[in-house]
Amino acid sequence: MDFFLVYSIVLFVGMSVVLGLLLFAEYTKLDELESYFSENEEVRNNKRFWRRNQWIDRQYRMMLIFEYLADSKRHVKAGLVTEAEL
Repeated sequence: MDFFLVYSIVLFVGMSVVLGLLLFAEYTKLDELESYFSENEEVRNNKRFWRRNQWIDRQYRMMLIFEYLADSKRHVKAGLVTEAEL
């Protein structure tokens, strides 16, 4: 087996695991995640705009929380989210 094949297999498995975890969180833990941001105006507006329980609505609600968690220092510095919420 050459390096490219091993790299491709690892990349595919890794992407599958990440996608599975995101889908799990989106379908089972989204409301719990949003409850941690209950005082955040942007999260409340986002939840109000994407209020239907369809796939695209959950996807956009999840993307906002993922963005807060992925680049937390920038969002805290900008005042969009508090450290206590994170």
